[in-house]
Amino acid sequence: MVTSIARQSVIIKSKTGNSILLGNYECGYALGLLSKVAGLDENESFEDMRQWHEHVMSQLDDFKSPDERLTEVLRITKNYEPDPEVDEQVKQLYRMGYGEERMWQM
Repeated sequence: MVTSIARQSVIIKSKTGNSILLGNYECGYALGLLSKVAGLDENESFEDMRQWHEHVMSQLDDFKSPDERLTEVLRITKNYEPDPEVDEQVKQLYRMGYGEERMWQM
């Protein structure tokens, strides 16, 4: 249930234009989604969320999307300062984001 709430939260925030990520769960989903659409390899081997966030964000410096929602997800993810903790739900949310077959139909 936590995973679906975090996913839904990121989807809603992608439409508002003035939101922030509120936790590592949302960040995990966003990192997975951004990694997928940017063509990055799936990598959930990190044990420190700060390093994981930095690793993905450093590869997205030149990433541009014609989709305003993805641009917003990138913005709020770049501005997020994660806690170091990575648990199984964060990894599950990353996989969920990376596994999105198509952009949200909402």
